[in-house]
This record gives sequence, C-alpha cells and structure tokens, in this order.
Amino acid sequence: MGKALVQEFVPFAAARVAGIPQRVGFLMEEHLVLLFWCWFVGSLLLALRFGGGWLHLRRVRRLASAAPPDLQHQINQMAERFGLSRYVRALVVRDATTPMAMGWLRPLLLVPVSLLADMDPVGLEALLAHELAHIRRHDYFVNVVQCVVEILLFYHPAVWWISRRVRTERELCCDDEAVQWCEDPLLYAETLTRLNELRSETLSPALAAGGGELMFRIKRLLIPALKPSTMSARLNLLALACSVSIVMAAGFSTNALHAQSADAAKWFLAGSNRIDYAISADSAVTHDGRPSQTIACKVKEADGFGTIMQNFVPTEFLGKRVRMSAWVKNKDVSGWAGLWMRVDGSGEAPLAFDNMGNRPIRGTLDWTRYEVVLDVSEKAKGLAFGLLLGGPGQAWLSDLSFAIVDSSVAVTSAAGGGKRALPAGMTSDRWFMAGNRPGDYATSQDPAVHHNAAFSHALVSKAMECKGFGTLMQMFEGKEYLGKRIRFTAWVKSENVEGWAGLWMRVDGPTSDSTSFDNMQQRAIKGSQEWKLYEVVLDVAADSKAVALGILMEGKGKVWMEEPHLEVVPASVPVTAPQGVSEQK
Repeated sequence: MGKALVQEFVPFAAARVAGIPQRVGFLMEEHLVLLFWCWFVGSLLLALRFGGGWLHLRRVRRLASAAPPDLQHQINQMAERFGLSRYVRALVVRDATTPMAMGWLRPLLLVPVSLLADMDPVGLEALLAHELAHIRRHDYFVNVVQCVVEILLFYHPAVWWISRRVRTERELCCDDEAVQWCEDPLLYAETLTRLNELRSETLSPALAAGGGELMFRIKRLLIPALKPSTMSARLNLLALACSVSIVMAAGFSTNALHAQSADAAKWFLAGSNRIDYAISADSAVTHDGRPSQTIACKVKEADGFGTIMQNFVPTEFLGKRVRMSAWVKNKDVSGWAGLWMRVDGSGEAPLAFDNMGNRPIRGTLDWTRYEVVLDVSEKAKGLAFGLLLGGPGQAWLSDLSFAIVDSSVAVTSAAGGGKRALPAGMTSDRWFMAGNRPGDYATSQDPAVHHNAAFSHALVSKAMECKGFGTLMQMFEGKEYLGKRIRFTAWVKSENVEGWAGLWMRVDGPTSDSTSFDNMQQRAIKGSQEWKLYEVVLDVAADSKAVALGILMEGKGKVWMEEPHLEVVPASVPVTAPQGVSEQK
C-alpha cells in the first residue's frame, strides 16, 4: 500500500478551498463602508427614478377630470361582472397614452382622451377589462412592494430576473381576462399593437395595459401553440411573500456584518459535533445581576465538542495585545470546558489561538473569572471567540469583555490543550478526514480518552468491512521548513486494530509529486497498545510546496492521537522513510 496511501488523494489547492468563504467574508467586512456607500448611491438613484414616476403619476391624476357618465356607467357594469365589491372611479386624462389602474383601497382607472375618440369600442372595452383584472388581483399593492424590493436589492441579478418574470406573468393573466371578455384574440392583439409605440418604461406603481413584454404578449395571442399563463392570484401573493422574505434576509445579513463585540443576540452554536449540544440565554442563572448564556450537552456520551461563539473584524485591536475575560460557571463537566479566542489572517492557519486546553474547566464550580490573552497582528482579518464544551455537562458564560493590555501581561496561547505547541500552519481545529475510503471511518475529539492533554483525536472504523483506509490529516505550505529536516511526533493509543495504523508525513515538490514520504507501514501499529510516542522524520527540499501529515488506519479498530508536534531537527537525527516505500502495495 505504502506511498499510494496519501500520495495524491488531497491536492494542496483543494485543502485551501475550505477557507474561501471565510476569506471572502473578511474581504467584504474589510470594505464594508465602501460597499454600503455603493449600495446607498444605487438605491438612491433607483428611488429617485421611482419617485419621478410617482410624481408624474400624481401630476396626471391632478390634471385628470371626471369621466363622462356613460363611460363611468360602463365601468360600473364591468366591475360588477368582475365581482369587484370596491367602487372603481374613472378619470379622463390628457397626458397618457394607455389606460392605467392605480390605488388599492380606493382604485382609480385613468383613461386617455385619445383612446375615447380613436379606439374601437370593443378594443377599448377589452383594455378596460385588462385594468379591472389588475384591480381584482390587488396588483397595485404587489407592484409597489416589488418596486421597493428592486430599490433595496438592485445589486442582485436574481431580483431583476424574478421581478421581470412576475411583471410578465401578471400581464399575461390580465390578457387572459381581457380575451375572455371580448372573445376576439385577434382584435385584442391589434389593440395592444397600437399601444406598443406609446408604452413607458418608468419605474412606477401604476399598472398599464402596455406593461410587461408587450410583443411577447401579442405573439402569445396570435400563436395558439404558446401555453397560457398559469400564474394565479395565489402565486401573485407568493411572489409578494418572497419579496418581503428577501428584504428581511438582506437585513439580517447586514446586521451580521456589523458584529463588533460580544452581543447577547449574536451568539451562535458551532463545533465539531454541534448536534449533541444546545445553547440558549439563561435569565435564571445570573452573575451580579447580569444574564448568562449557556451551553449544555444533550446526550450521555458526546463525540467531539460544541461551542457558543461570535466573530468580528478586530479593527480597533490591530497591532495590540488583547485580553478576553469572562465569568464561567460549570456543572457536571466530565470532559472539559474553556474560553477560547482565535485571531485569523488571510490564510487558513490562525495567527494566534488559545482554548484553555492546558488549564481546562472540569467538574462543578461556581462563578469563576477566566481569561485568554493573545496578540492581534496588524494583518488580522477576523477574531473569533466563545466558550466550548467537550463531553457531558453544562457551562454558563456571563460578563464577557475585551481589553487592550501592555506587554507586561503574558499571552496564554496553548492551542489544543497539549504541552507541545503546534507550529504555524498546523492547528488543532483544522484536522479533516480523507483517505481512499473515508466513508468507512469516523473522527472526533474525545475528552474521555486522553494522555496529557484535555482531549485526543480519535479515528474509528464504522463499516462492517473496511476495504480501504481513512486518515485524519492536515496540509500546509511549511515555508519555514524549506531545506531542513523535520520530525513529526504524536502520542498514539490503539484498540483492536485488525489491519494497521501509523503516523504519516509527506513532502510535495513543485510538480505536486512527493519528494519524501513515510507512513510507518514497516513499523505499523497493530492490535491494542497503550499510549506511546511515535515519530516520522523527513527532509524538506528547498523547492517543496507543501507538507501533509496525520494518522491513518486500514481495517477495523480504533486509534487515538494526542499532542501532535512538528519540529526542526539536526542532520544527526536519521530520517525514517524506508527505502523502496513507493514501490510497495
């Protein structure tokens, strides 16, 4: 098996993909002010356009005069046949070229004077039927909401596509009503053709017979093969509900981008196995009268950990040493709990991290003040923080605060809870599952089985028959190791390993081919063994592009890994890569 186990199944570029959403989020937050002003100017211009259409409509309404009695009587009769309970007032206007419906509670029907003289009576009646259909469907109100959504979300192409589709379908529905009224599709198509040159594209709340994709509407009337519209009044209301939902969702997204500090309303649940945990605000448990947030394990045995957390862009902390402090209360914590803070840069690896792994909170304790102190680099793009819980129990968090401190206050970095600090580019929360049969295996953080740290990383088979291998691994550039000899060490415990397990490390060259590799296959871990320190030693060529490492297992069983450590060693330390390993099975 040998070298093929972890030779090329996870390219370095693919390993960085997981961090893309976070980097995009940081980029957006970094230019949030510019993005806001771009949105504001765009919305303002569209609002002015909408306002111009509204003022024009009000001017037309102000200059309109009462319709002749015979026309009003005709509209009253048509409204009665349409089943309209509201009175529809007709007005005659001079500065318009097509009938328009406006108003919702007290609808108005604006009829151009030119149409009264030149339009065929049957064709005019069909146009009036079209407008009465708009009134019956409450299209005026829906159109106003639609215009507001277009103004607020103008930057989203989907909004314009959906909006255009809704307008077209709305006109097709009213065309169907008009054709049923006049019973002559050809006559109605000719009537619409006469309006084609007079239509207006102004963003306006009024509904006109010449609206929508007019030429498509005419073609649809003349070509029977085209299917009629199926957008009912219920779908019209659904479009309204979607518009309101989009606006609300956009508002929530904007609020999320403005997170700057611990806010009781902005905590959320995360972690390696958050399904086993629950968070909530607890008004019954307070510290000095201040409310608390709590995280609790919902199951008797939990794999992995859960955390209540927040994150923000640390603009005010750049280049400073920051202390996060909070009061914590815990009950029956059999695994461990701890405050944590992480400083993120533009890459995958955090710039600084501490989760109290070397000073875990356990058992049952009353309110106690804890703190985490980290340096926030000038290059920092984000700061995440919270309270984590691994295993059964419950913990409460209250009165969390941040403060800038001087260099006399020591940092508390102790990533992963081990005595061996992890180097840059390799962190305890960046492990991921891979292999040629990763679905046959599962991984978790196990606070119940550990050696010196607060928890270990477990790799266990879950298939009845494991036909391949699974590995818990990390991958990083490792520029600080170029041209040096490095040693990867970790404490490992095994239980009923029927195949074999081992630490592994691979160094990739400029063409993604590995230049050195060792997976302990010739000194494999088998059966059940207590905690033992294992190592892999390789040379990193000066032109290397990536280093990958981890623990693998083939076959049924379970292994635990703790305190992974990577260090530079002198040339006197022999490499562990066996000769001919690449030719093995």
